[in-house]
Amino acid sequence: MLAIKKLFRNLFQSAGAAAVVLFVGGCTPPGPGALLEGARLLEKGKYSEAVEQLKIATELMPGNPRAWNHLGLAYHAAGQPPLAVLAYQRALVLDRSNVVNVIHYNLGCLHLEQNNLPAAIDELRSFTMLTNSASAWIKLGTAQLRARSPDAEKSFNAALKLRPRDPEAWNGLGLWQVQRGRAREAAQMFNTAALSSPGYGPALLNLAVVSQQQPATRPAALQKYRDYLALQPRPQNWEAVNAAARQLELELAPPPHAAVTNMAGGLAPLKTNPVAVAVVLPPVTVTNPPPRVAVVTAAPPVAVVSPPVTTVVLTNRLIARPSTNDRVAVVTPPPKTNPLVVISPIPARTNKSGFFTRLNPFSEKARPETNPTRPPVRVAAPGATNTFVPAPRPVVVPRYTYLSPAKPAAGNRAEAERAYQRAWQAQQSGRALESLVAFRAATLADPGWFEAQYGLGLTAYQAGDWPQALSADELALALNPVSTDARANFALALKQAGYPRDAANELEKILQASPNDARAHLTLGNLCAQQLGQPKLAREHYLKVLELDPRHAQSGPIRYWLAANP
Repeated sequence: MLAIKKLFRNLFQSAGAAAVVLFVGGCTPPGPGALLEGARLLEKGKYSEAVEQLKIATELMPGNPRAWNHLGLAYHAAGQPPLAVLAYQRALVLDRSNVVNVIHYNLGCLHLEQNNLPAAIDELRSFTMLTNSASAWIKLGTAQLRARSPDAEKSFNAALKLRPRDPEAWNGLGLWQVQRGRAREAAQMFNTAALSSPGYGPALLNLAVVSQQQPATRPAALQKYRDYLALQPRPQNWEAVNAAARQLELELAPPPHAAVTNMAGGLAPLKTNPVAVAVVLPPVTVTNPPPRVAVVTAAPPVAVVSPPVTTVVLTNRLIARPSTNDRVAVVTPPPKTNPLVVISPIPARTNKSGFFTRLNPFSEKARPETNPTRPPVRVAAPGATNTFVPAPRPVVVPRYTYLSPAKPAAGNRAEAERAYQRAWQAQQSGRALESLVAFRAATLADPGWFEAQYGLGLTAYQAGDWPQALSADELALALNPVSTDARANFALALKQAGYPRDAANELEKILQASPNDARAHLTLGNLCAQQLGQPKLAREHYLKVLELDPRHAQSGPIRYWLAANP
């Protein structure tokens, strides 16, 4: 990844000494002069001023794809993604011969920042076909990884053929292995990444998280946490990781006087009406300190630098257990910049506050059980000022087609409970597929049983089966429309399935019933900031979170985002 100053230095070198002399002497024609001035302002980080100069360049040279690409870059760096998309797309329309093929990369990176994964994959794949760039293969692999596509492995391997010691590619392969439940292989790849680039933070932290999952490697996990905490400059999530390391240290060497306060991990399954519980807690979000500006090309040769992309630790399979904690944990996607949290299901063995609980923006103290005969359920986790008439490919935010099912009739409850018990035991043993099949059997036996529909939606969510999760969640809501947990699960599934607007609508319904639900405010704030392009609304929700809980676990990252987005 090139530094911004180096990138622009190469840019001016490529323009040639004669062009610079002409520009300095005032002999450059107005259009090219505005383009060079815009590039100079971009190098200095004066993005708003660069936008004005590059708008002049596009007005004077409306058919020049390089000018439009630079304008897109300036909007991109200035935090105006909708205008950047329009400018990049205009550049693509004009660049019929792919002379400025890096536009595909720029636009793909912007789509990736916005979590528009299909569009990002399309543009980044086009760029790799034109250039075979290692950086583009890594970005393509990152987009495919987030989309849970098996092609991610091929993309990361293609990058390693070009740069065999690239730590980001090895780290991506490790995440791909974790996504498939292969913790040992993932640890090997994270270790290779760390050895390829000593001090590479993402690999150190990912290796610590993976190692913590196995008792035999927990001491090694603690050392990796310490290595990560020793990095300079301090990572943005230093406080959260430090708390995690201290918690693990206490677990490995508890003080002699420590009293046992919670034995929930040793409870046996309930004999009647057991309820599967999935604890959705966040892995650590790790990023490289990225430049704000993605790619610049004004004249051959093309100079490329990657935009910020979040590297996410994906955790291993779900394990269920009985619980008396009837709270909602909501999964949030990685923000465009200054990520707050990315959450995936992970196993939870006790109810005591631990590493992942501290990193979960929706963790709250358990409220007292109100129905002791039925165990409660936890959930899975400005318009453009320049004028032109482009012929862009529109950025379409898909909408969910609601099934709106009628309330299912009751069935054979005894048979359903037997299947439900099998599903619970399979979850506890980590047999996700078997658990999913058993939950389906429970819903077939008694379609009118809320817990069975809820459990099926939860397990399908963990398995990445979004259609099944959405269908089951809608049936659960048909049976119990006031269930906050079921609606939160439905919102999570909508978000993961690529329906952010509908997910936001469901969260708004939660807030209508519970205006002071900090968890829903934080999730809705993340959606507005990351996928819906509504930073003003995001700010309102983040401020509400701080108002409700000034010491919220995510108060630090929230304040950082607020400061960066005034």
